[in-house]
Amino acid sequence: MPPPSPVQHLPPEPQRAGPAQPEAPRSGPLADLLLKETVAALQAEIEQRTADNAQVRAALASAQSELDARVDRHGQLEATLQELRDELDRLRAAVRDQRRELQERSAEAAELREQMGRAETAAEAHAAEAVALRSDLAAAQVAREAAVTEAAGLQAELARIGSELAVTQETVRSDSGELGEATRLLEEARALAQELRSGDAGG
Repeated sequence: MPPPSPVQHLPPEPQRAGPAQPEAPRSGPLADLLLKETVAALQAEIEQRTADNAQVRAALASAQSELDARVDRHGQLEATLQELRDELDRLRAAVRDQRRELQERSAEAAELREQMGRAETAAEAHAAEAVALRSDLAAAQVAREAAVTEAAGLQAELARIGSELAVTQETVRSDSGELGEATRLLEEARALAQELRSGDAGG
């Protein structure tokens, strides 16, 4: 901002002597000469004061212009400050919106983390259940293999009993007393065969 123009100070007017005491009117060329000189001095003083007044008016006009310029600049500054205040309000509103959006996203992230935790817990439970099922399956496989082995043993036993029964039938044909024993052995063999078939169907 340029400094205000200094107001011009007019030099003090020289002290003039008071009006001379009126003298007795004179006549003649000397009196006319004195009158002309007095009129010329008064005219010069009037012109000097007129010039001084013109300088004062110019200084006042310059000061008024400077004051008007300052008022205009002050108005411009006020407008700029108002624009800055409005922009600051908009920025504050944007910050509030961003904070609210951040809080909403944080809540969503917390909910997602909770859902992921539940999913991980369910996955661990499923994994443990799968391990248990695999263990049960392995145990069932072992039991099945044991059952198959036992069935094979029973079949071998059945074959042996059948052979013994055939031998017994040949040896006891002439002996009616031993026929009942052979019949009993045959029934036991049939029951054992039925049990083996039932065991195979269940495995």
